[in-house]
Amino acid sequence: MTNQGKAALVIVDLQNDFCPPDGALAVPGGRDIAPAINKLLDLPFALKIATRDFHPRDHVSFASQHAEKQPFTSSHTITNPENPQETQET
Repeated sequence: MTNQGKAALVIVDLQNDFCPPDGALAVPGGRDIAPAINKLLDLPFALKIATRDFHPRDHVSFASQHAEKQPFTSSHTITNPENPQETQET
């Protein structure tokens, strides 16, 4: 046996919920990644893994679980602790 590694394909959280037109959390272009993933699935990876992040309706991650917050209308700014100039609006 050699110490050489083998490549794995990990597909993280690709769900219909993120895909227009009917996804509950659809994002523009959400389906555009699917053809590339399908091509990757045809390759001979030693291991292929797909994950799915699931939350029940009352999960804390949803805006509806926070006072005075409305789904799809609230936002939050995340600041990189190592570079305060770098922010991302979510």
